[in-house]
Amino acid sequence: MSKLIAAQNVDLKKQLVEQEQLHAKQLQRQRTMHEKEMEKQKKLLDRCRQQNKGLEEVSREGVESYMNSIVGPLSDENDKLSKENKALKVQVRNLEGQIERLEAEIGMLKERANAGES
Repeated sequence: MSKLIAAQNVDLKKQLVEQEQLHAKQLQRQRTMHEKEMEKQKKLLDRCRQQNKGLEEVSREGVESYMNSIVGPLSDENDKLSKENKALKVQVRNLEGQIERLEAEIGMLKERANAGES
């Protein structure tokens, strides 16, 4: 009986290690995706800031017609970026939720493994 329990413990430990490795890979993949998305957002923000700086310079120069030709496209671009930003925020929240679920699963697997060792 004790040999059977010991064998089960070994199997459970192997399963736990495999699950932890899988979860670690998934977590790393999600972190990488998150980092890429954040970098993309930073670049978009920098681009918007540069455009804004350019608009301020043009405004100071008093070239109203040039402002009118840029405001429309920038407004459209801003709307587009705002929507994309909102979508990315939702995606980040979803990824964070997935990370939390994976961490909870790891915790449950550890508890099961610990319970199996008892």
